[in-house]
Amino acid sequence: MLCVCGPLAGAEDLLSLAEKGFHHDELRKELRASPQAALTLRDADQRTALHMSAMHGQFEDVFLLLEAGARIDVVDKAGYTPLRYALEGRQRAYGLLCAQVLVAGGANINRVDENGSTPLAIAVANGFRPAVEFLISQGAVVEPKEVPPEQQPLTIALRRNDAEMIALLEKAKTWAAKKSPDTSNRPDKVDARFLAAVRAGDIPLVVDLIQQGAVIDTADADGATALYIAVKEHRAEMVSLLLYNGADPNRAKNDGMTPLMASMPFFDIKGTGVFLMLIQFGADVNAVTKDGRTPLSEAVAARNNFTAKWCIWRGAKLDVKTKKGTLMQIAKARPDWPSMIDVLKKEGVADDEALPVSATEAAFNAVRAGDIAAVEEALKDGVAVDVTDDVGAPMLAWAAHYKRLDIVDLLLKHGANVDQRNAKTSKTALQEFALYGKDGNDGEAAERMQELLDRGADPNVVTKDGDTALMIAARTGTKGENLMLLLKLTKDLNARNKDGKTALGLAREYGNQDVAEILVSHGAVE
Repeated sequence: MLCVCGPLAGAEDLLSLAEKGFHHDELRKELRASPQAALTLRDADQRTALHMSAMHGQFEDVFLLLEAGARIDVVDKAGYTPLRYALEGRQRAYGLLCAQVLVAGGANINRVDENGSTPLAIAVANGFRPAVEFLISQGAVVEPKEVPPEQQPLTIALRRNDAEMIALLEKAKTWAAKKSPDTSNRPDKVDARFLAAVRAGDIPLVVDLIQQGAVIDTADADGATALYIAVKEHRAEMVSLLLYNGADPNRAKNDGMTPLMASMPFFDIKGTGVFLMLIQFGADVNAVTKDGRTPLSEAVAARNNFTAKWCIWRGAKLDVKTKKGTLMQIAKARPDWPSMIDVLKKEGVADDEALPVSATEAAFNAVRAGDIAAVEEALKDGVAVDVTDDVGAPMLAWAAHYKRLDIVDLLLKHGANVDQRNAKTSKTALQEFALYGKDGNDGEAAERMQELLDRGADPNVVTKDGDTALMIAARTGTKGENLMLLLKLTKDLNARNKDGKTALGLAREYGNQDVAEILVSHGAVE
């Protein structure tokens, strides 16, 4: 590590933190202290903070560095860019997000490094199929002319004897040569079957119907295109397929809602990836619905700081006014999320007074804030215990999500439905508790899980993505009593979600090797 003194010391702190993998609040602090030094300082291997953030899967930090002006295709001593580090990181799910942030920010996906490798070749060499699919969807050249034969992606796949990767690359070559299907002899009702296949998540059938001439932007009676449906259904691979085959990211529903707006409520890895894909394919951050909503207002309403900041970075207008008020008024409707207010203030958005909220909205705010007295008062005043908020989430799910244990007890006492789902994520309270225990044992959360089970909660119910509580725990890195309880009660440890992933596969994909070892010891397979 370089020795830095005086005004550059803060920047070295940033580099040291980046090497370990750090939280973006720390990055903000160091960037404010000495922004230029933080962006230009390198370690002994000439790696920058952007390299290290990409290496550790810190996608929010990658964005903050780009926002601050970091050079996106900067190389280290070995000639490696941050994109290469993202593709070679251990935490593949987060590495893919870093790659998506970098590509959306302008990284060259066809850059040939000093070793004659392209990003696509690196992804193939690492058996990183989701990254290969993403790079192909963004226009990565499958057979780059300037690359020697031994470094060609297909040659690497053949050398690895990776039949699945070989088939993927061969198919990509076909699509690159001919992306427009033959529409001269379209079967009857092909468009209706196409929409149905998209809703069902049947990728092979969707590909077949596109080849048969299905109109890629065909829409239902509400004006929802196949792309909009795929975004709304949280189907990242389907979104990628449709965009690659020419789907219009700005084709709106009859009410003006665009696919980009529909992506805002999803905070997870998959949802963030969908947002970035839409941005990369030209989604308009200033599209407006008939009632005045924009992608930014939807991001603010969803409390999605990352997508809100990205929209602002891409030039989103700040003088928005919807039925729910201005951007600041929308943010202030959720006092439990002050960071969104801070984001808007930093951008100079007027500090408008909050608008009055309904009794139900006030009850949800009390749940999220942990104000048990206000929740109890709301229930006494007639707010139904199983009422849902504007995104379809019940109070019990919110209480579990924020680990408001006393409020969970109160809601159960008032007869809350233990298996009531969040309409957006389709998670139950039990599945929300599966998020706890990442840093070790969490006995309190485990006790509430047991209480929910005693009241009849189903440990094997699945989300709209096909995830069980055990899969959620494996993805998160949950350990201790919570994990042991789920292992004991899950009927099928090797069940697969809609992406074909098992709990063990998810644990490994998200870099949770300790959880993976526990799963293997209980008989789990990938």
